[in-house]
Amino acid sequence: MKKILIIILAVITSLIAAEVIARYVMRYPAQASRKTVAIIPGSGVKSRIFLYKPYSKYLNIEAGYKQFTYNNVGVHGPDVDLSEDSKLIFLAGSSFIEAYQVPSEKTAAAVFDRKLKAVDPGYSVFNLGASGCDPYEAYFRTKLYTQMYRKPDKVILALEQFRTKWLEQYDTPLDFDIPEHFGKEYRLSKAKRVASTICEKSSLASMLYRFAKKVKRLDEIERARETEDGPENEEIQVIPDALKATMRQFQKDYGNDFMLVFFGQDLQATEMLREFCDSEGIRFYSSDSVAVPENRFDEHGHLNEAGNLKLGELFYESFVDAYQE
Repeated sequence: MKKILIIILAVITSLIAAEVIARYVMRYPAQASRKTVAIIPGSGVKSRIFLYKPYSKYLNIEAGYKQFTYNNVGVHGPDVDLSEDSKLIFLAGSSFIEAYQVPSEKTAAAVFDRKLKAVDPGYSVFNLGASGCDPYEAYFRTKLYTQMYRKPDKVILALEQFRTKWLEQYDTPLDFDIPEHFGKEYRLSKAKRVASTICEKSSLASMLYRFAKKVKRLDEIERARETEDGPENEEIQVIPDALKATMRQFQKDYGNDFMLVFFGQDLQATEMLREFCDSEGIRFYSSDSVAVPENRFDEHGHLNEAGNLKLGELFYESFVDAYQE
C-alpha cells in the first residue's frame, strides 16, 4: 500500500512539475476559452464552428511557437468598432485571411483597416477568416456574425484557390437557408466537455492536445500528398458549380456591397473567375504577386508578415477602386 501511495505521489509531483514548466518556463498558454455553435445546415462536424472568448491567448506553431491574442470579438485581427456609426467591412476567407501565424496588427485585415482609417476613421474591418473555411462556410459566417452583432456595410470574400475538395463534402444543390438551430450552442458529449475544461485550465494538457492534433494533421497532409488529392494540388478546367452558387448567393444578399478578391497564382483560375464575375455583375479584383514563395512561411506555407502586408494593400487598393467616395 505504501508503494502505491509513493507511486501516486510521484506521478502527481511529476504532473505538477510538468505543468509549471509548460506554463511558466515554456510560457505555453492553456486552450483559449471557447464554445461550439451550429452554423451550416446538416449535422456533420463542418456544421459547427468555435467561438473564442475576447482577448484570450493562443499559440501558433507555424510562426515558431509564438503566442498571440484574440481581439475584442474573439477573432484574430484588429479590434472591431461595432457601433451603428461605423462603416463595418466583413472580410471572409480561409486561414490565409485569419493569419494566425502573425501578430494581430500584422494581419492583412489590420493593414487594410489602418489604411482605411487613415482616410476615414469610421471604417472598421472585421476579420472573419478561419482555418479550413471554404466559401460556403464563409457565407454562413457572415450571417452568424450579422446575427451576433450587426449587418455589415461591405463584404469581401477572399480566395487563394477554388477549394474544390472542400466544397465537394456538401450535398448539392447547396442549401443557403438559415437552419433552425443556427447560432445555437452545440452540446458536446460529457467526455468532450471534461477534456475541453481540462485544456482550458492546464497548459500541459493543452500542449499535449495540440501535439496530438498536429501529428494527426501531418498524417492527413502526407496521405493527401500521396494521393495528390489535397487542396494544393487542384487542377480544374471549370469553376465548380458549388463555388458559382455561393458567389451568386453573396451577390444576391449584398449586391454592389459584395466584392471577390482572388490572390492565387493560377492565371487560368484568375481569368475564369474574372469572366464569371463580369457575367454576373460581381466586383472582382486579383493579384498574382501576393502568395509568391518569399511572402510565405517556408515558401509554401501561409503568408508571412510581408505577404500579409501585400494582401492588405491589395484589399485597400481594390476597395478604393470599387468604392471611390
